[in-house]
Amino acid sequence: MSSSTLSESESKKILASFGIPFAEEREVRTATQAADAAHQLSFPVVIKLCGDSIAHKTERGLVRLGIRTRTDAEQAAHDLLSAARPEDGDVTVLVAQMIDGKRELIAGMVDDPQFGPSIMLGVGGILAEAIADVVFRPVPLGADAALSMIDGLKTQKLLGSFRGEEPVDRSALAALLVGLSRAHESNPNISSIDVNPVIIRSDGSPVAVDALVELGSSASNSTSEEIVKYEMDAFSALFDPKGILVAGASSHPGKFGFVSLHNILASGYQGTIGGTNLQGESVLGIDTARSVMDVPDDVYDMVLVCTPASTNIELLRQCAAKGIRAAFVTSAGYGEAGDAGIAA
Repeated sequence: MSSSTLSESESKKILASFGIPFAEEREVRTATQAADAAHQLSFPVVIKLCGDSIAHKTERGLVRLGIRTRTDAEQAAHDLLSAARPEDGDVTVLVAQMIDGKRELIAGMVDDPQFGPSIMLGVGGILAEAIADVVFRPVPLGADAALSMIDGLKTQKLLGSFRGEEPVDRSALAALLVGLSRAHESNPNISSIDVNPVIIRSDGSPVAVDALVELGSSASNSTSEEIVKYEMDAFSALFDPKGILVAGASSHPGKFGFVSLHNILASGYQGTIGGTNLQGESVLGIDTARSVMDVPDDVYDMVLVCTPASTNIELLRQCAAKGIRAAFVTSAGYGEAGDAGIAA
């Protein structure tokens, strides 16, 4: 699959059409025009070199922050234009308002080859790597799911009143996340979106400062509606299964095969519940089959695997043959069991 990354300016134009809030900015071509734009926006401003082949501005020193005079703006733009390389292609200068805020978030969309397109929200800034507080939800994303994402961040204190600043406007942040989802729904060829940082202003409102959109050639001729339906069906087996099979159901209270079945029953799950047990005995009032091959077809779409790791490959093949599309594996003997477990 070939891909291309749009310039920051083009990326922002696409995302702004879906309601993503950005700092006001101007795109110009000369140092004099940059000085004029800075004066129009009011100081302080940020000045960046922009181009379709420039993705990592900070690493190359192509960003100037806190510009406070017309003279400094013109000099900064001149220096940036002089730093352009032939491989950068056609370049412009972006002049944007300097947004102040003590909190930073990151947001985006990634089209994962296994799970499909998902929206991401996390804590950004200098705390990002230390905290690693990130949540994901599948596309399409509605307002309720977006609010659930925000609630899912572990660092909730950062979202409340913080060092004299107002709590994060959760509705506005949720709208930003929904906008990212809508952007992909409108064009499935968007393979990733990176909005980083999202600065939370003192009044709690989120403003996106930088953005990059990557396009990839679609391997499918499916329409957007068909793709969305497929993704919803795929996730429903995991998050809203019509039937759950506990492979390795056990009458021993200390084993996962007992605990898993007990928790499903205790939670009030309304779908079909079944199990496998080598003796075919009844467990917690649920009749079990001796193997997956003995259960009916297309009754269960999720399996909780509570069997030894050595048996799981064949068991999962049997589950697939029975129409089961999602698996939650509780077995020991994988990553914690050394090189062989890691390979498994």
